[in-house]
Amino acid sequence: MKTNIKSLFSLSLIVMLSFSAFAEGQGKDKKSKKKKKGEESPEAFYNEKIKPLMDTYCYYCHGEEKQKAGVRLDTLGYDFSNKDHAFEWKYASKLINSNEMPPSSKPQFTAEEKELLMNWITKSLEEAKAKEAGE
Repeated sequence: MKTNIKSLFSLSLIVMLSFSAFAEGQGKDKKSKKKKKGEESPEAFYNEKIKPLMDTYCYYCHGEEKQKAGVRLDTLGYDFSNKDHAFEWKYASKLINSNEMPPSSKPQFTAEEKELLMNWITKSLEEAKAKEAGE
C-alpha cells in the first residue's frame, strides 16, 4: 500500500509541476499580447482615432456607396496581418502622403491628422512584418 501511495503522490506531483510549467508558458504568451498600461488596443485606437479620419476624408469617395477608381477603404480594418488589407493601406498611405488624396477639391487632413494616420499605417505595417518574420 505504501508503494501505491508513493506512486500516486509522485504522479500527482509530476502532473502538478507539468501543469505549472504549461500554465507559466501560457501566461508569457498572454503577457506579450497584452497592451501596456495606458495603451489602447489596436481595435480601440483604430475605431477612436483612425476610422473617424477616414470617414471624414475618404469614405465619401471610397466607401459603401461609391468606390472611385474601384477603391473601397471602409472595409479595411486594423488587422494588417491580412496581406490584402496591408497592401491597400500601404497604397492609400502613398497617395495621402504625396497629397494626391484627398483631391485638392475636397477637405484636407490637418498636419496633425495626416501625421497620426501616416504613423499608424507605418507602425502597423512594421508590426505585421515583424510578426510574420516571427520577431
